[in-house]
Amino acid sequence: MSLRALMGPNPRIIGDASWAKLMAAGLTLNSEDVKPYGSSRARNAGWQATYYPIEMIRAMVGVWLFGGCRVDEIRRLDLDCVTHDQGIDENTSSFTAVPPDFCFDVAQYEAELVRAAADRSWEEPVDTIARLLEQTLSDSGWFERWGCVLMGVSPRREEPGLPEELTSLEGVDVEFYQVRGPGGRTDFYGYELLVARGQSVEEQVWRLATHILADDPRKTAEIQER
Repeated sequence: MSLRALMGPNPRIIGDASWAKLMAAGLTLNSEDVKPYGSSRARNAGWQATYYPIEMIRAMVGVWLFGGCRVDEIRRLDLDCVTHDQGIDENTSSFTAVPPDFCFDVAQYEAELVRAAADRSWEEPVDTIARLLEQTLSDSGWFERWGCVLMGVSPRREEPGLPEELTSLEGVDVEFYQVRGPGGRTDFYGYELLVARGQSVEEQVWRLATHILADDPRKTAEIQER
């Protein structure tokens, strides 16, 4: 059995801005977006073609975007599984007109992507603390000073309903590592820091950053087994 066969799915959340780009790209896909098929000489002569018909590629993109199907599921779909929806009136059973092609202003689209990427209204305080603390630590260059590499800062949420011994108090986890010279071992370190409900986000970021930046992080953090 191959290593690939032993690997299971690894789903992850796609950010709103990234998903908007995927949707826009899928809905406006044309043959120029697909790698051309043929020899270099033919392409240089202006000959353009795709290995599969562009209509088939668009259908597969539509199934992937709106059907929630994985690659292996798409391969097993029956023929003619994608049909042109003309729209049927529920009262008269007659076909309704197909909506016109949707067009949008490029500048407005780009501005909306920027706005969506900058929107943090969905964040809980612990998410904001983790994001701002990571930015502060990265900008400081503190870990590089000690020959370390910051891996990231992640929020840690309370999990109600679980026994106390299986959950942790709300806070943030800071992880970094150090490689002990060429061919040397890699040491992993981490902080498990608590957040305070009575303080503002800015105050807590300053408090946690001050704690980390006060001394050699290899001395104040805990060694992690990997």
